[in-house]
Amino acid sequence: MKYMTNLCHLYTNGCTSLECMPPDLGQLTSLQTLTYFVTGSSPDCSTIRELQDLNLGGELELSSLEYVTEEHAKASNLGNKEKLTHLSLKWSDHTTDVLDQHRSVLDALKPHAMLEFLGISSYGGTGFPTWMTSLTFLQHLTRLHLDGCTMCEEFPQFGQFKALEVLVLKRLNKLQSLCSHNSSAAFPALKNLSLENLDAFERWAATEGEELTFPILDNVVIVNCPKLTTLPEAPKLKVIVLAEDKAQLSLLVLRSNYMPYLSGLYLSVSDTEATPTPKLDQDHEVSLSVMNLTGCSFLFSSSLLQSAGGVWKWFGQLVRLHISSFDTLIYWPAEEFRSLVSLHSMIIRNCSKLIGPAQVKGCRTRGRDQFLPNLTALYIAGCGNLTELFVLPLSLTTLNIYECCNLEFILGQDDRELESLQHFDTIASLEHCDGLASENMPEQSPSPRINPFPCLMSLTIHYCNKIRSVRT
Repeated sequence: MKYMTNLCHLYTNGCTSLECMPPDLGQLTSLQTLTYFVTGSSPDCSTIRELQDLNLGGELELSSLEYVTEEHAKASNLGNKEKLTHLSLKWSDHTTDVLDQHRSVLDALKPHAMLEFLGISSYGGTGFPTWMTSLTFLQHLTRLHLDGCTMCEEFPQFGQFKALEVLVLKRLNKLQSLCSHNSSAAFPALKNLSLENLDAFERWAATEGEELTFPILDNVVIVNCPKLTTLPEAPKLKVIVLAEDKAQLSLLVLRSNYMPYLSGLYLSVSDTEATPTPKLDQDHEVSLSVMNLTGCSFLFSSSLLQSAGGVWKWFGQLVRLHISSFDTLIYWPAEEFRSLVSLHSMIIRNCSKLIGPAQVKGCRTRGRDQFLPNLTALYIAGCGNLTELFVLPLSLTTLNIYECCNLEFILGQDDRELESLQHFDTIASLEHCDGLASENMPEQSPSPRINPFPCLMSLTIHYCNKIRSVRT
C-alpha cells in the first residue's frame, strides 16, 4: 500500500480482526483520514511512528497499544494533528505488559487541546497523566468514554470539562464518585450520562451530603452499580435506563419527582423476590410514552386476589410497552393494563409462566372495546404456557406470535360470534405450526360472519405447534 501515494482517505472502521497495518504507511503523505490503526508485534508491521508526518483529521482509533513504546508514542506527533476531532486509544483487555508503561505511553499520546471526543479502553495504569487531570486542558471536549480502566485509582475531575455533553464510564472498578471538589459548578453542559459495571461507585459527589446537580441532563443510563443508592439531581431528565440486581433504584424512580416528566423508562431487575409495588402518593397521569420492563416482578402480582398497586393508572399516555422475562407473571394483568387507553404497540417476550385468560375463572375480559382500545401492534414470543390470547381489540393491524408452543387459539373458545377469520385483507405467514390443518387456513372469500379483525394487515405465527386453527 505504500505505493498508493495519492490515497487521501482510508476508512478501516470495524476491521477489528486486523493484526497490524502494512509497513511504511508513513509514505502515504497525502493521507488525510485514517480511522483505525492497529499496532502489531511483527517487525513487518507499521508502528505508530509512521503517523508522524501524516496530517490526519476527523476520527482516529489506535488499537493494541500494549505493543507501543513511549518513544514511538511521542514520535506519532498527535499533539500537532489539530484537524483530529475524535481520538480513541485502546489496549487489549488481557495484556501482560508492565502497567507503568501504559501510563507513560498515554502521557506521550497527548492530543491537541481542541479535541472533541476522547475514548480510552482497557488502560492499565493506576492513574491518568497530567494532560487529562489538568483543569485547563481539553476544555472543548464534548464526549468522554472510559472503559475497562480496572486498575485506575485516580481519575480526572469529570466536572472540569465544561463543554462535556456525553460522559460514558464503564468497568472502572475503583471509581467511587464523579467529583471530589467544586461539584456545585460541575457538568453545566452534560446531556447524556452512562454508568455501567462500576462496582465501587456509591455517590455522585465525593463528600457525603454535598449536592451535585446536572442542570440539563436529559438521559441517564445506570447498569450494575450495586453500591449506588441515590438518583442524580437532574430537573430536565427525560429518559432513565436502569439495570440492577435488586429493585433499589427502580423503586426510587417510581417514587421520584421525575415521573410526571419522563418520556422513556427502561427498567431491568433480576430479583424475582421483590414484592408488588405499594400504592404510591401520586394520583395524576404521567407523560411517559415508552416503557421497557425486564424482570420487574414488583410491578405485577402473581395472584388474582391482589393488585400490583396504583402505579399503572399513571400510564394513560403510554404508547409503547415492552415486557420480558417476567417469571412471576402468571395471570394476565387485565386490571393493570385497563388504564393503557393510548397504547399502540405492545411486546410480550419470554414470560414463561403466563397463562391464558380462559384458564382462570372470572378472568375473561368482556367487551372487545374495553381493553387496550387503540392497540395496533402486538408481538408475543417465548410464552410457553400460553394457550389462548386475551380478547384482541378491533384496532389491531399487526399480530406476530413466535414460539408459544402451547398456544391453541387466537380467539377465545367461547366467542361464538367470532367464528371465522374469513374476509380480511391480510399478509399471513404461518410456519412450523404442525397442528394447523390446511383446511383451517383463512379464506379470502366474502363471508356474512362478523370480521374479528377489521383492521388487520399482517399476521405472523411461527413455531406454535399446538395451534389448531385460525378460527375459533
